[in-house]
Amino acid sequence: MALAAFCLFSASLSAGQDDQLIEQLGDRLLDRGSAPAYSIPVGDGMRLLVTQAFKTYPVSGDNWTSVMASLRRSPLDVHGSIAYGLTRAGWKWTYQVLEHDRLCTIHGFDLALDLVVVLPELVRSRLGPEEMALWKEYADGVAQHERIHAQDALDVGVRLLKTLAEMPGAASCSDLQKQVEGVHAREMEWFQARATEVDAQRMGFPARFR
Repeated sequence: MALAAFCLFSASLSAGQDDQLIEQLGDRLLDRGSAPAYSIPVGDGMRLLVTQAFKTYPVSGDNWTSVMASLRRSPLDVHGSIAYGLTRAGWKWTYQVLEHDRLCTIHGFDLALDLVVVLPELVRSRLGPEEMALWKEYADGVAQHERIHAQDALDVGVRLLKTLAEMPGAASCSDLQKQVEGVHAREMEWFQARATEVDAQRMGFPARFR
């Protein structure tokens, strides 16, 4: 039995576009900390490692009309359209393989999911109580919408690892790598279709804001 070379692969759900946008915005986004990193064990030797950071962009105004006008100047651009929130999911994985009796199998798989969530933040505002309550309802809707995207990314990670854990192996490690990439590609296709559905239906938003 021989332990094959350590393999490292990386991929991004956003195909780099969201990463580039966040980098380009730079100081226009405010860092709002991060959640403690954690791991989810999935099967024997399979782990999903999760990190999540939060950023905001400023929205201002002294009344509801001016706040909405400020919001419409959101710096977030997703596929050519203005967005009011954004969840960027980046993926990297490392795994080892074992070759024995002309069979190559996965021997430990770490899948790292790095989430960055961008939300609007009301600053320098003099909204009255009723309008402030309306803003909170809207902002909570944006946050809930982005939580759906984040949960979908987590679900993809767990499902991908479960699929890999059930794979019997391949005749060669290059074939095994192709199988891993095929599983990843199918999950990314599902994730993109799901993201389109979530956005189209404005899931998470209160009915009045859909």
